[in-house]
Amino acid sequence: MSLNLPFGTRVLNPIPVDDKAFNASGQPYTDLNEVKTQITSGVRHKGLTVFVDDGNGGVAEYWWRDGITDNDLVPKKSGIEEIADLTSLETYTGDASQVYVVQENAIYR
Repeated sequence: MSLNLPFGTRVLNPIPVDDKAFNASGQPYTDLNEVKTQITSGVRHKGLTVFVDDGNGGVAEYWWRDGITDNDLVPKKSGIEEIADLTSLETYTGDASQVYVVQENAIYR
């Protein structure tokens, strides 16, 4: 069921529109167990994104990409994948059909 509005909405506070992105305290979830416990399958949807403490002072994004089961919750990837650390790499040979970007001592695909 949905509510049809004849006008747009504007978010006036710097918080996500969907309050499930953070835990009940408004903070990133402490781990995936907390996410799966607080967001039951009945309120999940494909594409729902949540923020989880990464343990290093940062936040990792996870989402229900392909479904709404616990196993469908996967990390969001930026589309850039580090494939080699050049600080400890003497030679690198890569697939010529791929596009590689070298930045800050790493090779990205």
